[in-house]
Amino acid sequence: MKLNQKLCLEYISQRFRPDGGKLTYTEGWKIINLANEVFGFNGWSSNVVNLMMDYIDFSEESKKFNVGITAIVRVTLRDEVFHEDIGYGILENSKRKGAALDKVRKKQCKRSLRNFRNLLGNCLYNQSYAQEIVKIKVSVAKFDKSQLHHRPKFDESRQQPTAGPSTSMMTSIVKMEHATKPLSSIPPHIRPGATPNAKPNTSHNTPSKLENLFGVRTMVEASLGLLGMSHANNEDQKFMGHANFG
Repeated sequence: MKLNQKLCLEYISQRFRPDGGKLTYTEGWKIINLANEVFGFNGWSSNVVNLMMDYIDFSEESKKFNVGITAIVRVTLRDEVFHEDIGYGILENSKRKGAALDKVRKKQCKRSLRNFRNLLGNCLYNQSYAQEIVKIKVSVAKFDKSQLHHRPKFDESRQQPTAGPSTSMMTSIVKMEHATKPLSSIPPHIRPGATPNAKPNTSHNTPSKLENLFGVRTMVEASLGLLGMSHANNEDQKFMGHANFG
């Protein structure tokens, strides 16, 4: 990046001056970003060398301040090369005096950085350049959400959907379950090595009619036997009762 290059239109802003004309300028945050690109975020620093208060007027009606300040700000590079600049700042109708100090410091930081040639704002003092640069049309940059920094739990790009178990994993689980069970407890049609699509053989589980009749008869006899035992027990109790009280 060459310091003698001039700024393109995306770095340029305009506002109306008190006399009605237009002022061409660049915002402070843009110049600071450029300085970070050129020198590195830790390759330069700024400090206030001198600060002189010209006047402070306070309006009792509006409860606001009008402040005029002269400041000298130094910008120093990593190799200890530095530039200083002096400027005058005015802030009117401010609720706080500190806002005036902050405004002048930022303004003078920009003025000091312009001494590092055109790329950091010195080209804006060229009137012919300032008149021509605003005639260029550039497309407005769209807002890029991918450049936003999120806290980890709000970052959607880091949140991956939880994948369910794959078919191969389910097959291995079924095989493990079959391996832990005895072969006799597994139906023949799903035993290891069984013929695919084989129908389960249920003939050995279906009782015949004779077995059904025999089972019903056995249940009836068992019920009659239980009734007989109950009746005998009741007769014995009655007999013992007569023997005790007769």
